[in-house]
Amino acid sequence: MVPMSRIDGEELLPREILLIRSMRADLARHVIPDLRDVTAIEHAELGRLVLDRLANDWAAELVGDVLIDREIANLIADIDRVLDCSDAPMPTTTQHLRELLVTRLRELSTLGAAHPDRDAALGPVGRTVVALERRLRESRDRHRAVDRDVKPIDRCDVTAPRLTEYLRAHLPDAPALEVTGLRALSGGGSKITMFVTLAGHPAITEAVLRQDMLTGVVDTQRGATRVADEYPVLREVHAAGLPVAEPLWLEPERTALGPSFMLTRRVKGIAPGSWRGFQDPKDPSVVAAVKHLAEVLGQLHSLAPESLLPPGERVVATEDYMQREIEYRWAKWQQNAVEPSPLVECAFARLRRECRQGLGRPVLVHGDVLPHNLLIDEGRVTALLDWEFAHIGDPAEDLAYLQPAVPAVLPWRDFMELYLAAGGQPVDDRRLAIFGLYGLVRNCSFLASASRLHVSGKTEDFTKDAIGYVFLPAVEAQIAALLEAMD
Repeated sequence: MVPMSRIDGEELLPREILLIRSMRADLARHVIPDLRDVTAIEHAELGRLVLDRLANDWAAELVGDVLIDREIANLIADIDRVLDCSDAPMPTTTQHLRELLVTRLRELSTLGAAHPDRDAALGPVGRTVVALERRLRESRDRHRAVDRDVKPIDRCDVTAPRLTEYLRAHLPDAPALEVTGLRALSGGGSKITMFVTLAGHPAITEAVLRQDMLTGVVDTQRGATRVADEYPVLREVHAAGLPVAEPLWLEPERTALGPSFMLTRRVKGIAPGSWRGFQDPKDPSVVAAVKHLAEVLGQLHSLAPESLLPPGERVVATEDYMQREIEYRWAKWQQNAVEPSPLVECAFARLRRECRQGLGRPVLVHGDVLPHNLLIDEGRVTALLDWEFAHIGDPAEDLAYLQPAVPAVLPWRDFMELYLAAGGQPVDDRRLAIFGLYGLVRNCSFLASASRLHVSGKTEDFTKDAIGYVFLPAVEAQIAALLEAMD
């Protein structure tokens, strides 16, 4: 049980309860208002996974704490409201979580954590679980005392009246402009995204505001991703005729609205899936859109990269870029990893060796082509979203990142035929494997940063920052499978 204490007559809650309450507040903001929304369901599923992992991490410490039991029960009820009313194919949430967080943990701790016969009473599986719990707790506690440069999330100060005032000042051709609607979207680890409805502007009625959060969790070699870097790339790609949201305005500095932001025209369409894959891969409109996506990527990778660089910069060899990228990700991993991982270290070593043996000709790479970053409508890609990772690199990076999601919709060979016919580069299996591994390693660096923010206690968004804490073991398993396949 976690001890309680008082200062000046006020009860101090255990840190675990504060984290659980933060998670509940996060669900209340992003999930409860629209229970059937796809992103709401994904947010709730993530909440369930977080609790699964915490069940192991906190088992010996928290069992029997009535206050925490009550908080967990309340949180389970919140998640149930989403998952139990959705069509998501999964076991009953209440049964699943209550078994993990109440019944099972109480049984494991019947004899008390310090009882000499406890391990013998648990059996082989129970002893393995307890050993894992002990290792996780020791690692967590050891690293909690280490001071890291973890930045708190930058607050968003965008409101309809403030945005109206800002736009009137910066768009003098629309003095009667008014923001009539403002809706924040859930999700996103580095940007705040809002749908904006406008009245009084001669050409724009709907826009999307994308604003920096600057947590440092999602970053590039330049540091935390910024809309100031994303905007010029988006402008050039739109001018080339590719399906992207039309860029309208960039505010590169902090204002009364908060950190820097940009506005784009809102594009018609829906996201056909999530980071896990396409939601309905056999839907004819999804199949047609994936074929179109192959052509879009071929066209993207055929653009002259020189025209996309700021004045004075030159295109460097992809091998040189990747060596810098690997070392940057390695440094981020070393700084932030809460637990050591021999698998991740092996992956970094393998990437260093493979990239020295040659890569592809440099092109503009999007860097995050997955179903959740697409909008489709009537069998066409209407927008490729979120260009924060765009850079000059090997086209195999985009293809490798997308490849696991494609075969459920379309044979990979067919996808590549359309890609090549649209101007894409030939890409061999070796480079696809290299960048498949790189995508996992890059994600490990993000997950480590999120985990560090999570254990620092500085987070206000429990489920986002617990992503690293929850999903890193799954990514390690993917790394192990890919390393084995490469050998």
